[in-house]
Amino acid sequence: WKKLTEFANKHRRFSDAKWALPEDVVTTIENAAEKLKPVTPVNLHKRLFSNRDFDLYEEKGNWKEEHKKLAQKRNKAIQEILNSGGLDAVINFSKEVESPSHVGAALGSIDKPEIDQQLLPNYLLSNDEIEERYIENFVWGRFHSKSWGWADRLDKSTWTKEQICQFLVYLPFVSATWERAGQWLNSDEGLYWKSANVNPYQTEDDLIPAIDKLLEFGRPVSVIDCLYYRIHEKLPLDIERSITALTQAVSSDEEKNSFGFTHVTDLIAALQKDPATPIEEMCHIEWKYLPLLKHNTGARPKFLYKKLSSDPEFFCEIISFIYRSKDDQIEGVDPDDDKKAIATNAWHLLYDWERTPGVQDDGIFIGEQFVQWFSDAKELCEKVGRLDIALTEIGKVLIYTPEDPDGFWINKTVLPIINDR
Repeated sequence: WKKLTEFANKHRRFSDAKWALPEDVVTTIENAAEKLKPVTPVNLHKRLFSNRDFDLYEEKGNWKEEHKKLAQKRNKAIQEILNSGGLDAVINFSKEVESPSHVGAALGSIDKPEIDQQLLPNYLLSNDEIEERYIENFVWGRFHSKSWGWADRLDKSTWTKEQICQFLVYLPFVSATWERAGQWLNSDEGLYWKSANVNPYQTEDDLIPAIDKLLEFGRPVSVIDCLYYRIHEKLPLDIERSITALTQAVSSDEEKNSFGFTHVTDLIAALQKDPATPIEEMCHIEWKYLPLLKHNTGARPKFLYKKLSSDPEFFCEIISFIYRSKDDQIEGVDPDDDKKAIATNAWHLLYDWERTPGVQDDGIFIGEQFVQWFSDAKELCEKVGRLDIALTEIGKVLIYTPEDPDGFWINKTVLPIINDR
């Protein structure tokens, strides 16, 4: 019956397709399926609770309307199962279908207070994955049906702090939930912020209070998601919080989501464009995220490249991270993992360096600055026994020197240095 019903539904929904069967044949299949139709509500309604909503739509076109009709069918199905077998039948049903989440959401739409008493708080801390998905969506469905009045009226006097916390986690990520976390948990509100499902797209409220709480309780990755959302909503960039979150996220144990890399690079790009961003702090950020930035066209380590081209001491330091001094007599000693990681970062920075010293932000080349930078860099690198390799790396970046004002292919200020034996 299930296979025939799905088959007929597909051919009726796409009746204008070349591969679709004629209507009379589809009708014959539907009539045959009707004779095989299950009697019990449990068997009859299982197919409605799959993860493939699209396959259950009856018509093409208005997907919102089809989604609404499907939700109504699911609500009616759960009501029938509840009427025929009680709440235990619904719970057992949730363990037999593909999507227990839809079962929970449909049950949440049924206005029977005794259901709340049986499910809450007993199922809130379930270790069973199916029960967890079921109860989460029950709370979600009930909340969207009855709103804050329902949540506030629940008798939570016997609930543990952990149960209250989990209940809050299942509610939307909005300021009303954040306020109740403080009211219901008092000094234990950190329980909520450490486990909240952070979804900035659920709220139109100011995210800054939530961002501060998330930072306070060790959730910098989630803060980056919130700051990313603010950027794309054209809200002002919060430089201080952005730098704090990016700095903390590097060493955080918080789980990264699938969009994390994009959120990080977009946030860094926004900081790079803001003239108020502190240069030194931005250099630290770019250094920490260099492996992520080196292949990103929108957020290259611009501040580090500029520092290389304007600070000969920094250039000498980077050279020293990668190459051993010619005066170093230690042979065959492998550096530890931290030094290897630093050396790798430094190598990638130099490899992609394309800004000749003396070049300004607007692209203008000031020869006097280049000559001074070169003289200082040569002196510093010679003192630490790395002059030869330093000259090699400088030679590589000289190919990016702008042309001379008279049209010659390279600015003539650097010619004496190139020609000097």
